Amino acid sequence: MILTALFAAGCGNVPVKNNGNVSGFRTNEVVSSHARIGFALDDVLVDSAQLFDVAAGIGLTNGSDAWWAFINTNGAHYGRLKLKTLSLVQAELAKGSLLYVVIGYRRNVEGAVLVDWLSRSTGIPRENIYFEPGNKAARMVDLKLDTFYGATDQDMEEALASGVKPVRILRSPTSRNPLKATPGAYLEEIVPDSAE
Repeated sequence: MILTALFAAGCGNVPVKNNGNVSGFRTNEVVSSHARIGFALDDVLVDSAQLFDVAAGIGLTNGSDAWWAFINTNGAHYGRLKLKTLSLVQAELAKGSLLYVVIGYRRNVEGAVLVDWLSRSTGIPRENIYFEPGNKAARMVDLKLDTFYGATDQDMEEALASGVKPVRILRSPTSRNPLKATPGAYLEEIVPDSAE
């Protein structure tokens, strides 16, 4: 739906594999200029593999406050913005869409540093960036999202459970994300060549 509208308007250069009608979502529907679009963080906006590797390499205990403080304060140093997703963000911002980041998995320890870096790097307002370390579905409903870009099967399931159209961003081959990702399992649209 979102990317189809980008092509119809001549605003995008990112093709999308359309796997058909997804749970009642019309995949060729034209989107208003004020679409409400959400993005997951890890494997979607940011390739965080090196960041997690460095945290493990310096001996931090995975899941501890020190771990999350390091992860959330060092994105600018060790994280890498995914250029394909960043181009989607820029095109949607130019159209006036309302963009949000819903950060699952990570805990909000020293999260303000991460939020500031993401906002500066993407143009998404800092007040539109949320930590939801459990289920993201309630936040998707609260934000009245039309579309949610995610990488994991959990992202797809939570979007569908919220009545939000899921779109899959492919993981980098170096991803350390332990959550399952099965592109196409939910008949979702897939942004091709989005792994890097």
